[in-house]
Amino acid sequence: MLVSFVNIQLGKNVASNSNLHINTTFKITIWNDLALSDGVKLITVTLNYKINPMNSAHVGGGIQIGNNVQIGARSILLSGIIIEDNLVIGTGSVVTKNIKSNRVVAGNPAKVLKRITYENNG
Repeated sequence: MLVSFVNIQLGKNVASNSNLHINTTFKITIWNDLALSDGVKLITVTLNYKINPMNSAHVGGGIQIGNNVQIGARSILLSGIIIEDNLVIGTGSVVTKNIKSNRVVAGNPAKVLKRITYENNG
């Protein structure tokens, strides 16, 4: 179940630290079990100087964040991306592209550092 506000939908167990910045010019969908560290920014809009260099237009797209995601301090998620399930985004990362499930990513721009695997210990 998602709780809806203007251009933002939140699932269960969404937690954030201080200095969270959310721009909701375009829709943001956040599923369950998300941890946002200090200073995280979710930015859904940018400027397009190609339309008219003297009077730039706001363009962008929504952000979707899946289940069981941890986003490190001062990370930035840019417009039009989909973050799938079971992810860790390292501190200070700039996410510019979609990220598939079960990954650890970091950097500017964020790149996959490791794939998360689950072993059956039973």
